[in-house]
Amino acid sequence: MRWLHTVPLRLRSLFRRRRVEQELDDEIRYHIERQAEQNIAAGMTPGEARYAALRAMGGVEQRKEECRDMRKMHLVEDVLRDLQYAVRMMRRNPGFTLLAMLIMGLGIGANTAVFSVVDAVLLKPFSFRQPDRLVTVWEENMRLGYPHTDVAAGNYLDWKEQSDAFEDLAAYFGNAFNLTGEGTPERLDGIQATPNLFSVLGVKPALGRWFNSSEGLPGQSQVTILSYGLWKRKFGGNPQIVGQSILINDQPHTVAGVMPEGFEFPRGDTQLWVPIQFPGTQSGSAGRNVHLLSVVGRLKPLIRWQQAETQVQTIARRLAETYPETNKDYGALVIPLQQEFVRDARLSLWLLLAASVLVLAIACSNVANMLLTRGVGRTREIAIRSALGAGRRRVARQLLAEGVLLSATACVVGVLFAAASFQFLDNLIPPALSGAVFPTVDLRLLGFAVLISLLSGIVFGLAPLRETFRVDLSEAFRARSAGSGVRIRSRAFLVAFETALAVVVVAGTGLVVRTIMNIGAVDPGFRPQNVLTLRLELAANQYPTIEKRIAFYREVLGRVHALPGVISAGFTTFLPYTNFGGATGFFVEGRSDIPPTMVYRRETSSEYLAAMGVSLLKGRWFTEEDDRNHLLVTIISEGAARLLDGDPIGRHVNFGNPRGPWLTVVGVVGDMREEGVALPSRRAVGYTPYAQSTEVWFFNPRDLAIRVQADPMSLAAAVQREVWGINPNQTVAQIRTLETILDQQVSNRKLQAALLSAFSLLSISLAALGLYALLSFVVQARKQEFGVRMALGATPRQLVAAVLRQSVRWIGGGVLAGLAITLVVARSLSSLLYGVEPTDPLTLAASVFLLFGVGVSAALVPAWRASRIDPMTALRHE
Repeated sequence: MRWLHTVPLRLRSLFRRRRVEQELDDEIRYHIERQAEQNIAAGMTPGEARYAALRAMGGVEQRKEECRDMRKMHLVEDVLRDLQYAVRMMRRNPGFTLLAMLIMGLGIGANTAVFSVVDAVLLKPFSFRQPDRLVTVWEENMRLGYPHTDVAAGNYLDWKEQSDAFEDLAAYFGNAFNLTGEGTPERLDGIQATPNLFSVLGVKPALGRWFNSSEGLPGQSQVTILSYGLWKRKFGGNPQIVGQSILINDQPHTVAGVMPEGFEFPRGDTQLWVPIQFPGTQSGSAGRNVHLLSVVGRLKPLIRWQQAETQVQTIARRLAETYPETNKDYGALVIPLQQEFVRDARLSLWLLLAASVLVLAIACSNVANMLLTRGVGRTREIAIRSALGAGRRRVARQLLAEGVLLSATACVVGVLFAAASFQFLDNLIPPALSGAVFPTVDLRLLGFAVLISLLSGIVFGLAPLRETFRVDLSEAFRARSAGSGVRIRSRAFLVAFETALAVVVVAGTGLVVRTIMNIGAVDPGFRPQNVLTLRLELAANQYPTIEKRIAFYREVLGRVHALPGVISAGFTTFLPYTNFGGATGFFVEGRSDIPPTMVYRRETSSEYLAAMGVSLLKGRWFTEEDDRNHLLVTIISEGAARLLDGDPIGRHVNFGNPRGPWLTVVGVVGDMREEGVALPSRRAVGYTPYAQSTEVWFFNPRDLAIRVQADPMSLAAAVQREVWGINPNQTVAQIRTLETILDQQVSNRKLQAALLSAFSLLSISLAALGLYALLSFVVQARKQEFGVRMALGATPRQLVAAVLRQSVRWIGGGVLAGLAITLVVARSLSSLLYGVEPTDPLTLAASVFLLFGVGVSAALVPAWRASRIDPMTALRHE
């Protein structure tokens, strides 16, 4: 523990130097005076006593130096002198300094910016109590194509009761709520959750309390907890909000609490929470038909998530035996909470960080090349230092100080660049975490920036060392070492290294861009142009019966059709890409041999499919006559029709009940990609007329699509007025175009492609700059040689060809190495690609040609300069 004493002592010597030196003088004076007193006591005169004391001390300045050496002050002073000299060098070469700072600042900034998102999403633990013990629990049914699906209430209750791996399990599901009585009616995304959700997560409200165990039961007073954002935005941050009553779905709810800022579990758009509980009867077979819940659990101490998964899988097998009609083939899986929330973004974020690291490596190589070039001009200086006794360690320390100081200034540029990009990078955060996590400048980010800056400074600061230590003093003083083959080989290696890394970045970018192009060429199964969409969630107390809902739908459609420019309009349960729920069993009359199949069910109005621009392949559309007084009908997608043998028109099917009532197939339409434009249609779809619905339930329509002749958004205000003309308290939400919904499917990929494209452009530019600088150096170093060759009859074209051949050799070596690296690492990107192989020949060939083209272009100017050398001038210098 000696360092506890020495470190403060050295820091004191560094920052309070004048006082420390005064104390050292006083201490030496004290020892001399004490020794003189002893000498006087021994019989010497005062003059003799002082002289003897000084002689015994052995030299005052020598003793001071010994004390300073013990405190290691010389090393600190030397480092400070090195830094001062480095500052003078930077000021003496402002152009070099600014260019190097810009190159390194871009490299460090790119890494710091991407790291800010990686850190926020992947590395920082969630702001919950002991987040490593939080897991999500899901059901799975591989036979039905459900590798990861919601949980039935009865199964959740059995897991909670029978498992001893969890401290507790909570369940929740998303829902929409209408907030009225507070100005304009507003639709809010919220959560209905078991009262123990917040205690499982370990998060305390900023105001008020959690739900208690009795809340959420039928007959109990209704309560809610608000998000921090909703509290500030809608209620002005009123600290007295707790205990007040607000209208949610036209029902009074008492505000029990307000959650802390940044807490928006389980999604970034969650604005309120309402308690719900499941009666004990849900644990019977009746509670296992509907799979709606998400489950989060807190593991007991020392229990790993794999152990918990084994236990719930055992319970799931037991439930499958007990309730075969509902639980057959259903299993369970456990996933750590943070892993679950970031699973879709993990690989893409690591890809971006890897690309930014390659850019930084290219930047370091480029600055190292620049330092090697500058080192040519400093050969004489280094030789003089060596001749005067400076050892290799001393010279190395000086060069390192220059590199580290340069990278430190670049670090400031990089952090500013990263901070400026945060708003742009927010779009990289997965939707589940949007609003809950965000990139920010904190100690972790600054520490990362300082670390990579320090490492970068050491890397490119050491670059000139090898050449410096090979300096021959006699050649240095004759200034003849500038064009040594060793130095050219070192710089050529750096250029090839830059080119290789640039090939990797460009090829990876090409694959991602090809993916976006392929996704853009996919037919989604509908025509998204000129379609306005919005969501109308109907409050249960205002529209308690299906008759009232049907009347509302019809009145809205009647008013919308009367608006100028409207071509067609229709309601549906969910628009494509907006909800992956609503799956139910598909049964065919008289065909028990067809294996159980899940399809999406959508209740629609008669014009919905036409408004979406879906192709009618067989049969007819719905009509206004398709109501409960007429034949029950359905239109099925092409995928559902393939499950039937022969002509599907006139066949009888049912959704959810193998015993009927049977619906007659009257039409077949093309498949729409319900789950994502880049995903194949995993499930077929069955459409039924909402006018034939018999109850208020999950499948009732809520989304409205309106096809218009001009700009869809120009009609938005008019549609809102018509809806409020029917019901002033009706919320109108998610007003956007169908094209916007489609674009959101690839917006994250487009952002990734934009970042990778920027990295590629930077990589290519740096590689070209490095090649240009090297060839300029070579031409200058071989100026006399070229002059002699021209004097002996060489033509300018031959000199240009010689320089270009040299550049092609260097570029070719880098390209071959880059291709080899790309072929090795590209396979890890396969899950991010669509419609293109990781080793796509076209993409790789385009990357190679691009690098060669840029490289040859960078070589043209130095080659032209070589052809313009005057032989007489070159020989005169020789």
